[in-house]
This record gives sequence, C-alpha cells and structure tokens, in this order.
Amino acid sequence: MRVLVTGGCGFLGSHVCELYARRGDTVIAYDNMTKYELNRTGYSAEKAREYNMKFLEKLGVTVVKQDIR
Repeated sequence: MRVLVTGGCGFLGSHVCELYARRGDTVIAYDNMTKYELNRTGYSAEKAREYNMKFLEKLGVTVVKQDIR
C-alpha cells in the first residue's frame, strides 16, 4: 500500500510513518518543518523533527520538506 502522511516528522506523524514502513508499505511524509519551542520547557521541536526525519529516512520513508498548502 502507498501512504501519504502530512506532518510526518512530528510526534504523531513519525509514529504513523514508522508503523507503515515496518509493515513494508511505501510511505511519503510531508512536513513543513515548522520552527517553534514548546512552552515552559525550552525544548526545541525543530531538533526533534530533524531527528525524526533522519530516522524515517533510514526506514526507507521518503521525506518531503514542503508545506502541503
């Protein structure tokens, strides 16, 4: 099956991509890589998205850095 996941490098999207990729499906993840910080933690979501992107690429997921609009 071919799957398109929007927000594929975010928390939920990356888990969905991983699930389908491990099943052997063809996965394309679209993500605009929005830069923001989570309030009160100083945690950078940008770093997490970059980590997820590299992880997904190792699983064979095609990651497209682009806004879906």
